[in-house]
Amino acid sequence: MRAVASGVLLGAVVASVNVYMGLKIGLTEGGSIFAAILGFGILRLWGRVGRAGTLLETNIAQTAASASGVLAGVVITVVAALALMGRPMSYGEMTLYLAAVALLGVFYAIPLRRQLVEVEGLPFPTGTATAATIRALHATDGLGARQARTLGLAGAVAGLVTWFRDGAPAVIRAHLFPPIGSLLGYDPRQLTLGLYVSPMLLGVGLIVGLRVGGSLLAGSLLCWGGLAPWLAGRGVVEEVSFRSVTAWTLWPGMAILIAYGLAAAVLRGPTLVRGVLGLRLGREGREEVSLRLWLVGFAALAFVAALIVRLAFGVPYWMGLGAVLLSFVLALVSVRAAGETDINPTGTMGHTTQMVFGALARGQPHVNLLAAGVTSAGASQAADLMQDLKAGYLLGASPRRQVWAQVVGVLTGVIVIVPVYLLVTRAHGLGSEMLPAPVAAIWSGFARVLAEGGEPLPTYAGRAVLVGAGAGIVLAVLDRTRLRAGMPSAVGLGVAMVIPAIYCIPIFLGSVGKVVFQSLARRTHERHAVSIASGGIVGEGLVGILVAALKLVGLLR
Repeated sequence: MRAVASGVLLGAVVASVNVYMGLKIGLTEGGSIFAAILGFGILRLWGRVGRAGTLLETNIAQTAASASGVLAGVVITVVAALALMGRPMSYGEMTLYLAAVALLGVFYAIPLRRQLVEVEGLPFPTGTATAATIRALHATDGLGARQARTLGLAGAVAGLVTWFRDGAPAVIRAHLFPPIGSLLGYDPRQLTLGLYVSPMLLGVGLIVGLRVGGSLLAGSLLCWGGLAPWLAGRGVVEEVSFRSVTAWTLWPGMAILIAYGLAAAVLRGPTLVRGVLGLRLGREGREEVSLRLWLVGFAALAFVAALIVRLAFGVPYWMGLGAVLLSFVLALVSVRAAGETDINPTGTMGHTTQMVFGALARGQPHVNLLAAGVTSAGASQAADLMQDLKAGYLLGASPRRQVWAQVVGVLTGVIVIVPVYLLVTRAHGLGSEMLPAPVAAIWSGFARVLAEGGEPLPTYAGRAVLVGAGAGIVLAVLDRTRLRAGMPSAVGLGVAMVIPAIYCIPIFLGSVGKVVFQSLARRTHERHAVSIASGGIVGEGLVGILVAALKLVGLLR
């Protein structure tokens, strides 16, 4: 119970921060290793870290916390996309939908554990790294305590910076622009070419590394230093502003991301086929979830998910159940891919579902979005649970207790995420420069294209889509070669097209800091880089949410 309570507390933190960060830059923190470090620190406060079995308590706390954090992915994609399309979910609709689709993901993973983790012994790199981290935390050299203190200190500094940037007194300038009147014929503020003072974004750069950070910088310079002035000069956009420019650049950015994801999935054909063909229910063990419970739970959740989308959005029952069954198959693919490569193609699986239901429900973009949400949540939760089950297997944990910890984590995530999402979107405005919701913009754009054909495309955007799709396919092919390290990241390029450049630049600086940190103090980097980065992300995320709440109730301007 102590481990579960710690997991609930951690889950609330990870889920909140992921919603805030995901709506801002389109990226989320997986949370497994961060949750292990912070979970260790919380359990240490209970004063019983040294007793036998506490290593497994850390694993249970981390399992519950990461389950909460993964759920944010559905919010920053499907839920936010529906709002951008003018059909926001109510509090009750959002709660029921998120709970149903996320719990389905947990049930997708249950029958795969024995085959993939024990029989085939797939590496599941994140799960393996999490197990190694937990072992290191509980070693006798005090590393775990030092990492927890580093995370806490970084979080405190990030929180203070955020408060004095956004709160009161606001003595730190949030946006730093070049002290010049004109850049490429426009005010630098119009081109968003400046620096956003953000410990969170520096922390993201410290995690993603120079390839992604450099790609974000290159994509933002292409978008705001090249395309924005060109579009304005040709009269394609009425003005050089965030909303006007990203309404056009959304299309090539979306094309890069979707084409890259689909091409990469095709190139991983053998892995995907093994994922579909590899479903074999293993023998029940004393610590396994029973087959009867799995069948009853899966059937009940499938019915509930279909009922929710029917009552709330008028989606036919057969489409709702069809989305669940298709999502189950695609979740098998995602889990296998995550096990072999540590890459969970959640976005690709979601877009695949969008294409299927876009064909079945012409003119109804909300249908393909809701179906894709089932797939996205299912694939994310299934792969996340399997990574945690791999860590638990290496540590000797009970699979059944891990599954129940994940269920608790999902429910915690639902309870926390819905009010946090409503809070930050009402305070800052969804789709604004402060909260651009880049992934939601891409998902809603793809939904409209599937439902309405090419009608939503602005001038020249069709050509840009072809160029972006070609670039995505080429990058997917090159990713399979030795040239990968020198090639830009498709994710970085695509996301840069739909967020302000001021967000990309601090991420790039953080990625440069990672390289410098590694070269000057490799051992210290290995031990503390994740703690520093996670502290920056959590500190700004939590204080940012607090500031949003205070502004919403009128206590801050």
